[in-house]
Amino acid sequence: MAIDYSLFHFSKGQPLAMVRHRRRAAAATRLQKAYRAVDARDHGFCLVTNTHTVTSTADSKRRREHHHLSGRRVMPEWVDKPERIITVTAFVHDLITAKWLIVHGTDARKPITFSWNRSIVAVGREPFRLKEFAA
Repeated sequence: MAIDYSLFHFSKGQPLAMVRHRRRAAAATRLQKAYRAVDARDHGFCLVTNTHTVTSTADSKRRREHHHLSGRRVMPEWVDKPERIITVTAFVHDLITAKWLIVHGTDARKPITFSWNRSIVAVGREPFRLKEFAA
């Protein structure tokens, strides 16, 4: 005979799958809100090449992506912080994650600079010129 828990004054609570679903949905909403803030701050321009980016295009040199300055797994508490995310093109994002480009800085509210990893990219063999910053 099964126990009818509805007769008692306590419940079994929400199923764990629903709790996880709500937590993931809330995290995704916070991340999308952060991405919108980054897009508004950077005006859709890549911080490395100063190229105008587009949200959905096949061209990796124009497709907009967001780079987390400290990595999503390195600093999980920074995942949805707009000051820890920058706008880059998909091509540049691949170079950063492959360690060809080095990012100097962890806060987008302060100047962020980029340099080539000279152990991988020889002088004169850079695929593009980096955006120059006025000092």
